[in-house]
Amino acid sequence: MGKRNKKKDTENSDVASSTSTSTYAELAGGVDDDESDNRSPLELFLEGMYEKRATTREKALSGIAEVLQTYSNCDEVEQNQETLSTLFANSIRRGGAKEQETAAWCLGLLVINLGCGDESFRILEERGDLLRKAASGGKSAACRAAALTSLALMVFVAADSAREASDAMAFLETHMSAGSPKGASPQVAAAAVRAWSLLLTTLPRDLVTAGGYGEARLAVLAPLLHSDSIELREAAGEAVSVLFDARQAPAGEDAPSDEAESPAAAAFEEQLEDVRQRMEELAKNMGDAQRRSKRERLSQKTAFRDALGVLDGRGISEIKHKLRHGDFLYVNTVPGQVQLNAFRQVLAGGFQDHLQNNPLLHDVFEFEPRTERPERMTKKEQRMLRSPNSYAARERQRQRGAQRSSAAQDHQALLGEAW
Repeated sequence: MGKRNKKKDTENSDVASSTSTSTYAELAGGVDDDESDNRSPLELFLEGMYEKRATTREKALSGIAEVLQTYSNCDEVEQNQETLSTLFANSIRRGGAKEQETAAWCLGLLVINLGCGDESFRILEERGDLLRKAASGGKSAACRAAALTSLALMVFVAADSAREASDAMAFLETHMSAGSPKGASPQVAAAAVRAWSLLLTTLPRDLVTAGGYGEARLAVLAPLLHSDSIELREAAGEAVSVLFDARQAPAGEDAPSDEAESPAAAAFEEQLEDVRQRMEELAKNMGDAQRRSKRERLSQKTAFRDALGVLDGRGISEIKHKLRHGDFLYVNTVPGQVQLNAFRQVLAGGFQDHLQNNPLLHDVFEFEPRTERPERMTKKEQRMLRSPNSYAARERQRQRGAQRSSAAQDHQALLGEAW
């Protein structure tokens, strides 16, 4: 790799770890220079977790979260996984609101770092109930939202059966409205809906199309589209589109005739039409009693136009994420979009590092990134391989067209049966 490319990689790493470095410097203030130089940031942050002062523990937790986000010490994290899990659990049980919130996020980050395997499953078994308690009785709305999101991520990564995902989704459904236990705030309800959508992407199609399943979930989601909270509305709209997409037959396959003609399918389509009308209003910024900022109106308009695109069989706009060495991650499915957004939310500035280095994300998105930047292509090679008219681009466009056509045909068939 050239000197110029090495410099760019170093700059990216410096940006991702800048906050962690400042936290490290604060905690190292009371330690001899020779002693602190011999320890990694994670070791120093772990030591800070045993302090009695709450602010010191909060700083240590923030530093650990940044280490986990950047995926820079994965071997050290694996060696200290039991200690980390225990300390996070103690903070959730006895810490203040901010400490609880950060510790809840850290449990989810720890499982992402460990990936699929026995270690993550053990943490889910040991800490799953604790996150459920924090989601119901945490000291702040932010803590409860973090607990719900981390619980969903832990189940997504570690659970090995649809039953475990379904059980977690049933718990999330109890927090998906303002009338849920503890009077969930819109922030908590929105987190529950997005977490529920993430787990829905893991369920087999036959479970989602079972009689009564879709209608029951639409009945929960429909009232949320009338919430005063833009965040909760958008989360509910996305969940409706994920539910619709999960019921569609795979591209190139037709839904069984008995399924398309079933009373359950007709009932779902009838109920979906009522929900669609509300989503069309929101896509046009109509039917809102409150005045909204320009930014809120644009966000709502974009979110519901995208959701309606899924319901109409057009699918989603392709997401193109550039990686460190010039290659791209392409996401063009509804489940892929939901999963990408979930990991992007929790990993924040370290998302790029995890995409490049974390095998878990490689498995989730079914790609393998380059390990180094290739030699510079000529203009002719760029036209052949990267232009919109290249074979790869045309093939992606053809596949997406086939998916949209199949989804639209299934949708029209169901509408015809309903009439």
